[in-house]
Amino acid sequence: MLIDDSYACLLGVPDVQVIVDAGANIGAASVFLLDAYPEAVLIALEPDVGNFEILQRNLAYYGSRARAVRAALWDRPAALGMDRGRFRDGREWTFQVRPFVDGDAEVESTTIPGILDDLHVPQIDILKIDIERAEQTVFRESARAWLDRVRVIAIELHDAECEDAFHRAVAPFPAEVTRVRDLTVWRRLTSG
Repeated sequence: MLIDDSYACLLGVPDVQVIVDAGANIGAASVFLLDAYPEAVLIALEPDVGNFEILQRNLAYYGSRARAVRAALWDRPAALGMDRGRFRDGREWTFQVRPFVDGDAEVESTTIPGILDDLHVPQIDILKIDIERAEQTVFRESARAWLDRVRVIAIELHDAECEDAFHRAVAPFPAEVTRVRDLTVWRRLTSG
């Protein structure tokens, strides 16, 4: 089976139009979310070339509703290197991106504001993030500039430093935060 129920906690979000899957790997969560929200469009980000090729095949069925982008989510546009096999069990879902050193750039980054501008949309309804510690960089101070344009975040926080960066960034925004297995789910509360 391609997917499991890891992201079932994201079912029932009303009026979902835009989904971003950062760290999409081969697209299991993307497929789950596209099936759950048939009116939504989805952007899937994956930096690893091998995973990206499989991701493209898995999203082809959805046509214009799904777009795979070979990029890494980061806090600013940058060329990034990749570390393989140094994190967790070293398998294909554990590649880490990092600032490049000595010309070893393998992938470009993108940002949440860049995605919003590219899609010409005011907000992201569901932002799924599993980016193997890069969340520490994504949720630096600059995240406060775009968090009010995201309704729901489902994020795998990989260590205490990542948890601290995320929780400091989201603290100013009224939200409901829950924990579902390995995921932290943040639902921004809106007035009215």
